[in-house]
Amino acid sequence: TTQNCQAFTLNKMSDGGSYTLAIKNPNSTTCSFSDTNTVGATLTVHLPPDHQATIPNKHTIYSFMVIGTDVYISWIPGI
Repeated sequence: TTQNCQAFTLNKMSDGGSYTLAIKNPNSTTCSFSDTNTVGATLTVHLPPDHQATIPNKHTIYSFMVIGTDVYISWIPGI
């Protein structure tokens, strides 16, 4: 997406699934993620401890891995 980072809602993620989100925007903003409408149970979101704002005009790649009722997020900023 070329949207600025914002509060994204994770919808319909399934146990065992993996997902990717690529962001490139002209601003430095911080993404946040929450879950309100999953398949089965509500997920607990786990962001890496070094998560921070994106780098302007660079790509940031987010990877999501769902295990049970947890979604683990990793990121690669500044590509």
